[in-house]
Amino acid sequence: MNPSEIAETKNYAKNRPSDFSWYEKPEWNDNNIVLYHYQTRDSGLIEESNGQYIEKQFKQYNDDTVQFQDFNHWTCGWIKAIAVKIHNDENEFTEAFLTLCDIFEKLDDYPLLDEDDYSTREWESVQRSIKEAVSFWARNHDELTEVDEDKIGYIISQDCEISEDYYPSDEEIEEAYQEFLNK
Repeated sequence: MNPSEIAETKNYAKNRPSDFSWYEKPEWNDNNIVLYHYQTRDSGLIEESNGQYIEKQFKQYNDDTVQFQDFNHWTCGWIKAIAVKIHNDENEFTEAFLTLCDIFEKLDDYPLLDEDDYSTREWESVQRSIKEAVSFWARNHDELTEVDEDKIGYIISQDCEISEDYYPSDEEIEEAYQEFLNK
């Protein structure tokens, strides 16, 4: 990042909602903190994947430049955030702050920080949806065993849309069931 982008990041760090209450705030100067919210209760797979990447990147800092924060509220659930100290005692940028700047730069170019992790999460989400849908559909087919359901799910997974929002229709399940019967 160039110096103006780093300055922009510092200014971003100083903007907080006027009604924000922070009980476990680090004992750093207010102008020396970036509080970055990276995951919420309602996060999708992208935020979950990026959140895991961010946590891995910052767990390496065993000094006083990083604090993981968890916020809870009865109406909006929970929020995970990271507080990063901007300057050290010599008024130089901390390594943690430069790491956060690198993450911001990566996110400006592409929304995924770890594409392999995201792809794995997406595939697992599809598999859970298929298993749930087939299990629900199979309630009307007492003759099917759990192994049969898994085989029908496998047939569906061979030609389905890979998306975190995918859920097989009854028609797709019925087609897979007919294919299963014909094998």
